[in-house]
Amino acid sequence: IGTRNAGTVLRLKDGETQVLAGLISDEERSSSSGIPGLSEIPILGRLFSTQRDERTKTEIVLLITPHILRHAQAQQPALTEFRGGTENAIGGSGGFAPIPLPGLVRPQSAPSSAIQGENTAPPYQSDITPGTNLPPSTMPPDANPDAIRPAPGPAEPETAPEDEQNPGSPSTVFPAQ
Repeated sequence: IGTRNAGTVLRLKDGETQVLAGLISDEERSSSSGIPGLSEIPILGRLFSTQRDERTKTEIVLLITPHILRHAQAQQPALTEFRGGTENAIGGSGGFAPIPLPGLVRPQSAPSSAIQGENTAPPYQSDITPGTNLPPSTMPPDANPDAIRPAPGPAEPETAPEDEQNPGSPSTVFPAQ
């Protein structure tokens, strides 16, 4: 089994077929068989042996036809985790079954204001709201749930009665942190 690699950029319309060719493999093989010892004698060895030369030339031709799927539900990479490695190393069968991550919800469909044909990604949604602690069941066993605190939010500006340089106009004052 051989491997051939090629890199190219194609711009195609939906349903348009493109031919990609040029992956050529050229192989030469020489084999000989004969009576051991006698086939190795100079000049006389040709009488007791046969030699075969083969040349094989193959070309791979790919026909590429894209089909654009509209309104298909795209799967977010953050929503799925794939196991890697071999079947024996993981201990399962196949090793490539998707595993849903806990605490995540599948995205909703694209907004109705999206223009048809435009590339729009559905918004990411999570059932974990900002500023809330995770339930202890989703935390590691050695974690302390009381040690997790929500991050402080942005400072709220306060309004002073008047600006000293411009009487009659309020000024914005941010509290010290």
